[in-house]
Amino acid sequence: MAVWYLDPARAVQAYQRLIALPGAPRVRYAVKSNSHPTLLAALAAAGAHFAVVAEPELRALHAVGVPGQRIACVTPGPPAALLRACRAAGVALYAVDSAWEVRKLAALVPGAAACVYLALPPAGRLRYPVARVGALLDELDALLAAARDLSVRLVGVQIHVGSQCERPEAWGRGVELAAAAWERLRTGGWQPYLLNLGGGLPVPYRGPVAGPAAIARVVARIVAQRFPAAPQLWWEPGRYVAADAGLLIATVQRYTPGARPMVQLDVGRYRGLPEAARGIRYTYLADRQGPLARCIVVGPLGPDYDLLDRAAWLPPLAPGDRLWLPRAGAYTVAQTAYAVAADLPVVVGALPPVPQEAVAATVAGP
Repeated sequence: MAVWYLDPARAVQAYQRLIALPGAPRVRYAVKSNSHPTLLAALAAAGAHFAVVAEPELRALHAVGVPGQRIACVTPGPPAALLRACRAAGVALYAVDSAWEVRKLAALVPGAAACVYLALPPAGRLRYPVARVGALLDELDALLAAARDLSVRLVGVQIHVGSQCERPEAWGRGVELAAAAWERLRTGGWQPYLLNLGGGLPVPYRGPVAGPAAIARVVARIVAQRFPAAPQLWWEPGRYVAADAGLLIATVQRYTPGARPMVQLDVGRYRGLPEAARGIRYTYLADRQGPLARCIVVGPLGPDYDLLDRAAWLPPLAPGDRLWLPRAGAYTVAQTAYAVAADLPVVVGALPPVPQEAVAATVAGP
């Protein structure tokens, strides 16, 4: 049986690494990536701020005593019920991406502060839906005109480069676009002070990726070049904070040898690993040794409906063997971003050590 292990202390450590970076943006944790109550409580005790996009996330924060002043509602086009709940909780910061959303926010949360959410071409590893999110530069005039006579304060600009964005230059392009929108706000009579960089900080699932310090340097360089005064910077990582706090141990249900062996697990796209369908390639570590072969890994529904990986290097396996999936704390079992049946047992505490032979196998693999 598969088991998911969660160590909230690791999430706190990742959060503390971020806030300790010299000159880096301030941090809000994206609750959608992992909303387990012990993780939220640990981050709250560490002084974290939080970003929500749905009512269940707001309720989860309320349950662990997080005040509204430390919460931002960062989704453009939120349902009216979420806006009402945020207002009742004392949430003060929101996002808008159209004249309609400005009017809705003014009606439901009078006096709210909001960032203008800009549309960016997706640069992250995950495949995004076709529907565009955010406003284009050419659409800002109508948005600003709608806000001018309403009880909404436009205090800044918000972007999102895409989840698991492994290219620092994508942040640079996003900040360039934000600078153009910033100038539109200033010439329109607003006094923006806040630049929200959204999420997207990557983690090394299969290999090295750009770290937050490198990304922060890119952001700082473009901000210094393009902004008339230094804005207040925020980013909203979920994956970077939560991923290393989780370890998923799966069980092999079937092993089919051949030129390309197939490994079937008791976890899959619809049971614990929804992001496998969207481009995330996990590390699979076997707890036995042997010659490595390029394997196809699938979930309980098989290769037609539950493909997890086309090229995982693994030794020969047998039913009942275990595979260890590190960095499985974000967007897996306890998250709100994707609809997924997650009935896996959860063990909270220090993560069990990965067997040394599994580490040796992955180091030796291609």
